[in-house]
Amino acid sequence: MLNIFFPNLCISCHNPSSEQLLCNLCSSEIKLINTTNICISCGIPFNLFSESTFIKGHKCDSCIRETVNFNKCRSIARYDGTLRELLHRFKYKKKLGVGNFFIKLILDNFPKDLKGFDLVMPVPLHIRKLREREYNQSAVLVNSLSRKLNCEKDLFSLVKSRETEPQINFKNSNMRKKIS
Repeated sequence: MLNIFFPNLCISCHNPSSEQLLCNLCSSEIKLINTTNICISCGIPFNLFSESTFIKGHKCDSCIRETVNFNKCRSIARYDGTLRELLHRFKYKKKLGVGNFFIKLILDNFPKDLKGFDLVMPVPLHIRKLREREYNQSAVLVNSLSRKLNCEKDLFSLVKSRETEPQINFKNSNMRKKIS
């Protein structure tokens, strides 16, 4: 009876949905990353860029040529279309409820090669950006994920000490690297 007056609506297109968060059409637009075809270091899918070739269990051209300051980096899905729009709502339009979708997406597709960690930390925001947004979206996710992954969280050890241009303003990874 409640579904008649309060139907489940897709959080992306706002059409009625029998699913809990996304309708089938919007859900099908999210491109998950197959963790068997990725660089073992940065997690970029092979053949995403023309210079990459697939060799299972190896690094991509960029990670071979350049020193990286991490052991592993993984992404759940491609940053485009529906996923990009939902992330922008969560990050810039204060739609914190969309965070539940991201928690579910992460937990349902958690990379199997990420094991043996006991702490999660959010990416810090500069204090000016935090005041502007009023919350750190990655800290919101870390709060829920730490409980669901049964690990500790540390919200304060990483600090962004200088304000930088948003990465979205840069066209390629070389320009992003120059600001970090």
